[in-house]
Amino acid sequence: MFGWLRAKAHASLVRIQGREMMDWIRRLQSQDGDEVAAILAMAMHYRNSMLSELKMDLMYPFAAIQKDHFLADRLNQDLQEVQQEKLFSLGSAIIVWLFTIRAAQEPVLRSLGRDLWRQLARGFPHVHEAAASLGQISGVTINTNDAGRFPDGFTPDPL
Repeated sequence: MFGWLRAKAHASLVRIQGREMMDWIRRLQSQDGDEVAAILAMAMHYRNSMLSELKMDLMYPFAAIQKDHFLADRLNQDLQEVQQEKLFSLGSAIIVWLFTIRAAQEPVLRSLGRDLWRQLARGFPHVHEAAASLGQISGVTINTNDAGRFPDGFTPDPL
């Protein structure tokens, strides 16, 4: 009995997560490439900070999940903290990785993860200019290493 109830609750949670992802992807679709590039620059900076500080490489989401089974929960907690502090650029960066990790965990969300990165790819050509602008505003050097790559398993059009 409890297994059935747990499965229903999980399916409901995944549906909610899918709707959140679709809404966010729609917002990305309405932005120009240079606007998307600012989100991408912050996402890569966040990824590179995690790699440097925690030795956790979000560009390999399946390996990252194996290293930390509660990674999505930790990212969600980080997101809530930065939203409370009104650090919206950093919040967008965390959302990119939270949705990527969720898509890696839930096969049903995988195509949405690919759609997310399809939209973010529009920022690839503009990411260095966006990082420079963000750096001037914040006084922080934005680390965009690997900004022209897709995370493992999230190439928009897989072969």
